[in-house]
Amino acid sequence: MYEFFIARRYLRATRQIPLVTLISVIAALGVTVGVAAMICSLAVFNGFDGIVRSLLIGFDPHVRVEGVNRQPLADYHKVLQIINALPEVKAASAFVEGRVAVVNRNTVMVVNLRGADSHFAEATGLPSHIVGGKYDVGGGIDIGDNMDDADNAATQLGAVDSAALRDQQEYDNTKSELPGIVLGILLADRLGVTLGDTITMVSPAGIEQTLTQFAQPLTMRFRVSGVFTSIPDYDLHTAFSALTPAQRLCDVSGVDGVEIRLGDINKSDEVKHSLEQSLAAAGIHAQIVTWYDLHRDLFSVMEIERWVAYLILSLIITVAAFTILGSLTMTVIEKHRDIALLKAAGATDASVQKIFLMAGALIGVIGVVCGSIIGFAACRAQQIFGIFTLDSTVYRLNALPVEMRVSDFVVVGLAGLILCTLAAVYPAKRAARVVPAEALRWE
Repeated sequence: MYEFFIARRYLRATRQIPLVTLISVIAALGVTVGVAAMICSLAVFNGFDGIVRSLLIGFDPHVRVEGVNRQPLADYHKVLQIINALPEVKAASAFVEGRVAVVNRNTVMVVNLRGADSHFAEATGLPSHIVGGKYDVGGGIDIGDNMDDADNAATQLGAVDSAALRDQQEYDNTKSELPGIVLGILLADRLGVTLGDTITMVSPAGIEQTLTQFAQPLTMRFRVSGVFTSIPDYDLHTAFSALTPAQRLCDVSGVDGVEIRLGDINKSDEVKHSLEQSLAAAGIHAQIVTWYDLHRDLFSVMEIERWVAYLILSLIITVAAFTILGSLTMTVIEKHRDIALLKAAGATDASVQKIFLMAGALIGVIGVVCGSIIGFAACRAQQIFGIFTLDSTVYRLNALPVEMRVSDFVVVGLAGLILCTLAAVYPAKRAARVVPAEALRWE
């Protein structure tokens, strides 16, 4: 169609006013810079989002079934049967969770102890986060097997007289192997323990009576069998053990819930709805949350940051669009006589508008294509060479993570084209209003 041909000629032709050509070049460069900046920024957001998701999703279950209002999950054996009957379920593990005090030498910390059954390794991604030792929480249950640690626990917790506790926790070398425990790397460092060391955990049950000397705390020794690394909050305050020791320390007989791992994480919502129906039919009241529900606030903030960055960087393209508006408006003024001749030859107002709309769109296409190529090259260079480095002790990454997505290229490209085309609306309407008789009167 001739509109496209004329629009292309207007952009390529030598101008009587060189400034118009310069403005058009600046507009194309503005779109190029804006598109490249948006692609690179979104790729960085994608990179960090992927890292966070891999840490959280790889660490936490895909779906979790809990008791209502943090109450113990009723009839969890039946719940496990219903869960395992679903074809999407890869593994399911019952767990109990509670706060306990961990003692090693003169260091006392309050940690979140999570005990789980033998399927826990398959139901979560914890084994893949082990950086030392292995996920081994087996062994016998040893209550108060070390007199020195028992004394430390009693002293640190405020017990005045530990003689009775020492007598109760008489050292016994004939006892079976200590149960294993897996600690976060920051927690192990704070406690000053390494693989194979023993630590003492003190149950919160009876601590109040202990402080008034009416009872003695329940202590239990563990062997450090593994160290994991994830996010700092987990690394410093989380420990994993077998289900039975955790139940005794937390003074519970049941479980707090069941953690589920699926073959396809994208089916989490589908499994959630299926479980809600199945458990309701069985008369079991439970709360079901997916991996997204567990970290909804974090993912929501990350999504907001992503869109805010997208909108802010869109201003670069918007400024370039205003430049296009000025350039095409000056073109209309310069080509006033040509437009009149074109309309006198039979061109309609709609055809004239198309010419200038296409001119704006062509500038947008040039900017989008060049910006996409530059953005892709910059992101690819970062992926291969790691040009922008990070402090690995802070971010656990050696270089700035980038992840390019086809959807980002499409969205950014469309945004650039739409803004550039909209910028050409006013010049196009002004060109369409040219009256041939008035424009050619003095020619």
